[in-house]
Parts: sequence; C-alpha cells; structure tokens
Amino acid sequence: MRRAHSMPFGAEIGPEGVRFALWAPTAKSVALVLDGKEHPLEDQGEGWRRLTVPGLRAGTRYGYRIDGDLVVPDPASRFQPEDVSGLSAVVDPAAFPWTDGSWAGRPFEEAVIYECHVGTATPEGTYAALGDKLEALRDLGVTAVELLPLADFKGTRNWGYDGVLPYAPDSAYGTPDDLRRLV
Repeated sequence: MRRAHSMPFGAEIGPEGVRFALWAPTAKSVALVLDGKEHPLEDQGEGWRRLTVPGLRAGTRYGYRIDGDLVVPDPASRFQPEDVSGLSAVVDPAAFPWTDGSWAGRPFEEAVIYECHVGTATPEGTYAALGDKLEALRDLGVTAVELLPLADFKGTRNWGYDGVLPYAPDSAYGTPDDLRRLV
C-alpha cells in the first residue's frame, strides 16, 4: 500500500481533523471560509498560517479570505470542482485503493511515449474515457502516456501551458480519483 505524499501547505487530513496551511507573508489577516463561516488563521511566523478543524472529511469545500477581501481558492488545492475561481475541496489521497504496489516500471530506453491531450483524445474528453483507450494504445506499441494539460486551468479546454493550480487535476476531465484510476 502506498502512502500519500504529505505537503506542508494546503489541506491535509490527519488524526485531529483537516489541517489547513497557507503561506501568506504580506497578508494582514487570513480567514478560512467553511460553510459561509470564517475561522481566523493566526500568523505562526515567517508568513505561515495554520488551523486544524476537527470533524471535516474529504469533499469539504473551503476557501481563504485575505485581508477581508474576496474569498479565493487554496493555491495548493488538490481539487477545484467549480473551476479555478470556485471553492477548493478537501481530498484524501490516502483513501484511493492503489493496486500496483509491485510494479517496478519499465526501462527508459524501451519507452514509446504518447503525448496525449486529455480533452481531445476522446469524444468525452475525460480521464475515464482515456482509460478505456489504454489497451488500444498498448496494442499500438505505446509504453508511456504523457498527459497534458494536467494542472487546473480556467474553463473546460486548454492547451496546458497556463495551468494555475499545479496540485489540482482539472475538474473538466474528472476527479482526482478518476486520474488515479487512469494512472
């Protein structure tokens, strides 16, 4: 079983609840916004703001209000169900049931790389639909798939050169678990 990659920033599910961490060194005030309620994040030094909220789970929507202005998404969001300007969603990467623990990879010199634009590779333009094409790609001789675009971007289709939330796969193509299934 794989362990999820822990990050010092963003939203992370832990034993005490969901830990929210944001680096905002020039902000005068930062509040976590959950269900329309604001929870102040105190400056903990060197620009870091952190708060752990018990009882939250994957799927919880949240954002940050910086200096009393607009609510913005988490720059370290792992999923933006309502596009890049909407609220972020808490994701539990450890909950996915990986089944490839014994796979050791392939030698690079054997790589036949297929650069694939997720939004145009299938009529549906989704990770799930692309997953349905993997056997055909294998039969073609492809041994590796390079996905683009991957980082979340504004809108539903994009070339992938201007992703704005690098930790969040774009919601137009599916959920983080849809991407995990494809991998």
